[in-house]
Amino acid sequence: MTRGRPVSSFELRPADDLPWRVGILLDLSDSTRLQWPTVRSMLTESLGKLIRSEDSLFRLTFDSKVELETTVTDPSQLAALLDSSPRGGLTSPYDAIYQACGHAMFKGGQQPHRSALILFFRWRGQPEPS
Repeated sequence: MTRGRPVSSFELRPADDLPWRVGILLDLSDSTRLQWPTVRSMLTESLGKLIRSEDSLFRLTFDSKVELETTVTDPSQLAALLDSSPRGGLTSPYDAIYQACGHAMFKGGQQPHRSALILFFRWRGQPEPS
């Protein structure tokens, strides 16, 4: 923008009507085995209330490697999106975050949208649940 020149097209509107682009990053390593049923249930319920037909989600799972599993645009597919169970292995959250940030869903498109990454993983040093 150059100073002193009018902006040719400018529109203000509330962000709550913009479509969501959501990346869900799920740790499926050994450390999440006990918490996974609770996390899956909570995510399905919470996202079911949030996601609309114009929104898009992708699921990226990780343990010792990162895998982009599924992209959905239909809220009825939400349960299938979260139909995973821990596979085991080490945890690579930084690789997963890096890959998710470069996902085409967040980069492209001419239409404005809201973006979010939801990361579920168990940080080293957290005590095991009893």
